[in-house]
Amino acid sequence: MESPRSLRHRLRLLALAILSLLYRSAPWRLISLVALWDFVLHLAFLLRGLRPVTLDLGHACVHLWVPAPARGRPRKPALVLVHGFGGNSRWQWEGQIGPLSRSFDLYIPDLVFFGNSRSASRDRSLGYQASCIAEAMQRLGVARYSVVGISYGGFVAFRMAEGPAAGAVERVAILTAGICLTPEQLRDFAAKEERDVCELLLPQNAEDLMNLLRRSKYRHPKWIPTFLLQDFIEVMYRNQRMERSELLKKLLEKGIDLDPIPVLNQDTLILWGDKDDIFPLPLAHRLHSHLSILFLIKQTSGKEIKVGVTMSRPPITPQKRRQPDSQTQPPALPESERILYELIKSRKSMGIWTADMKREADIQNIIVTKALESLQSKNLIKDVVNVHNKSRKIFMTAEFEPSKEVSGGSWYSDGSLDTEFINILRKMCLKHIEDLKIATIEDIHKCIAASRVTKVECTMQQVLEIVRALALDKEIEELKSTGVAEFSMVQSGKICYRRSRGRQDPSVGHLSSIPCGMCPRISECTPEGVISPNTCVYYQQWLKLEF
Repeated sequence: MESPRSLRHRLRLLALAILSLLYRSAPWRLISLVALWDFVLHLAFLLRGLRPVTLDLGHACVHLWVPAPARGRPRKPALVLVHGFGGNSRWQWEGQIGPLSRSFDLYIPDLVFFGNSRSASRDRSLGYQASCIAEAMQRLGVARYSVVGISYGGFVAFRMAEGPAAGAVERVAILTAGICLTPEQLRDFAAKEERDVCELLLPQNAEDLMNLLRRSKYRHPKWIPTFLLQDFIEVMYRNQRMERSELLKKLLEKGIDLDPIPVLNQDTLILWGDKDDIFPLPLAHRLHSHLSILFLIKQTSGKEIKVGVTMSRPPITPQKRRQPDSQTQPPALPESERILYELIKSRKSMGIWTADMKREADIQNIIVTKALESLQSKNLIKDVVNVHNKSRKIFMTAEFEPSKEVSGGSWYSDGSLDTEFINILRKMCLKHIEDLKIATIEDIHKCIAASRVTKVECTMQQVLEIVRALALDKEIEELKSTGVAEFSMVQSGKICYRRSRGRQDPSVGHLSSIPCGMCPRISECTPEGVISPNTCVYYQQWLKLEF
């Protein structure tokens, strides 16, 4: 016996076939079924308490759906929904407005050159799209909101959160958007299609549109009448086709257009289908490692959709050294554990090496090992890595953070030099010095703090050390402001920096260029220490110069 599901499917196909025959005869051909359905979607949005608004921004007109005014209705959190490249606000979000409107005040814009949004500007960048929506929300008087973006809209949502709407956006949700792809990788993706990406995403015939549906939908329809596909193309893709094509080309040329890609300050959620054929799953994991939480949608052949959650590491925040409470009494412990606990606590933030602990406590090795395991299980002590001797196991009580001598300071993470963080700061310092022409340490630190490239708070001392290293590498010059000409914006006598205008002739001024004079670690430099003239790269380079 045929299943009800199979019977419904056959009835649908029969209805479409009959509709196709009817549509071929006049006067039915004068009616656009897609335009009719678009009107139905318009009514559905109105019934959900939304109303259409078009805002003239001067350089652009942005159309969006906003909550209709209602007396006595309590305000809900504002949520902006940004559609992808395949449609507009109504066609993208018609299935979600019902559930979401119960908990949020929805704001659903048409991106510029989609739906009823227009612009005379020649700017086709993601930044322009983001600034238009941000300006529209500001005109509407919405001070705080969250934003959800899918596909191309995910790129726009990210740019809103890091740029023009950074202070307004509270949370971000990104659905299947290859934000971490470089322009080169985006072009490689497009090249694998073996056809123009504009033809793929902006179809001009029924066959191309059906191919796009198969690629973009997991449960795509097996068959759609050709006249219906052609009707959809006429309604959705004819207007502003050239401008949308330019948007695609700009995306392939620039990508997200941020280097390096900043870590968002907002809580960020990533939603991805494991069968995504446009932006494959590995891109989700790349973005997940850079941002926050990943919800992986397991798409199965049946009706069930399984959702798995992958938690990333917690956001990196600057570690503050906790001040121990001197009044805190040690907990009741067995004798051996009490002796070791008090010994470890007496060393405070310097900690104590296991071998020193065994010698000073005069307790058998096996008892020490068991006592340490017990104290760790009770979260009373912890082991830390000593950057100067990683083979030594150092213990300290839980209320202390390792001292700079043990941890290596702010440039180290888990006992290893954080080269990625250092390289990012080097790039940022160089960029801001180049942008400002002449910059003081305060200027550079302020620019880096405002850029939000990393969630780790960067101190003035860290910036100073990076800048001095750049000066040693001859990438920038350290100067004293004269207060005139190019230094007119810097107080006279203040130390400032600019990009190097060429290396100094090595035959002049060797003694004055000795790196020790500018080294930020000179106070820690000793012949036998970790920082030593014997291991200093700059010192060795200086010695090789011919006098």
